[in-house]
Amino acid sequence: MKKRTINIFSILLVFLLLLVGCRDSGQEQPLGEWDREAGILIVDGVRYRKDEALVSIGDGLHRWRYEQSVTEQIASTGERGGQETYLVFADGTERRLLYGRGDGFSFGPLSYEVWFREDLLDELSGPLTEEKVSCGTLTDAQLTQLLALYESTEQKDSLSYEDAQAEARAMELESHRLWRWLELPHREIPGLSAHISFYFSARTGAPYLRCLDGALRPCPTELTDALALLPSLPQILSVTEDDPRLKPLLDTLYPMSRTEGLSWDEFLHTFSADQSPEALEFRIDLYRPEEDSWPVQVLRGCCHPQTGTPYLLFQDGQLRPVPQNAADSLGLSK
Repeated sequence: MKKRTINIFSILLVFLLLLVGCRDSGQEQPLGEWDREAGILIVDGVRYRKDEALVSIGDGLHRWRYEQSVTEQIASTGERGGQETYLVFADGTERRLLYGRGDGFSFGPLSYEVWFREDLLDELSGPLTEEKVSCGTLTDAQLTQLLALYESTEQKDSLSYEDAQAEARAMELESHRLWRWLELPHREIPGLSAHISFYFSARTGAPYLRCLDGALRPCPTELTDALALLPSLPQILSVTEDDPRLKPLLDTLYPMSRTEGLSWDEFLHTFSADQSPEALEFRIDLYRPEEDSWPVQVLRGCCHPQTGTPYLLFQDGQLRPVPQNAADSLGLSK
């Protein structure tokens, strides 16, 4: 009986010590403060701000992107507009940025806000420089060239985002085939990277960089080549209506339309699991001799993945093989 009493007493003692330890730990955490008018969180006398237009968490098309990595709770404060407690967390970045969330119940995964120390947020809103970001696939000179173009305001030969979207619609190409993205890691903060996008013209395949002001400016191909950024464009052949190379095909279009063809679903069955139809697509853009701004007609097709024979897509949705002499004249055979 005595031994049993001692065991119970020992368990109670350990439990009380744990409670005291938890209470002491909670007391050691500082209380955060709010400067509600300025939208600032203050922890240990250090001011933090957030800018959701500048930095996105995870996915997003903001200038900076951050992959969150919450580790330890370091403070708590009253909720900004209610009675809930607002918890503050750090992630081992010398508290240059913090996470915050309400302590109330929520469905699904926890959602955090990211607060940046004021000096860091001012730095992130400034120009991109080689001192801030790195790129392992570019030389120092190429990175300097890329960042200078990103900050450029030159209007010559630039496109607007709306121009690019209109061009893609006119050429009936989905956006995912024309846009590519580059992440430039911050040199000091793991998980933080500058987010830069490239557009490849739906009409010519020429690369453009989407700059800080939102405009799309021509980008040297040596940069996109060094970054191994390539669009998923069909083989593009631009010809004028009076080009003699086109005549063999034009002469056979009507006879071809009278033959039995393959539906797109039937054609897809000829591809193996690791083959993509996009890689074998081709497009013939027909221009008037005196005008080269937009094609007057676009012919589309796809080469057979096994034989290389080009098939032309007709208005009835059927794919029909292009005669050999017409394919050779236009250089369509794979």
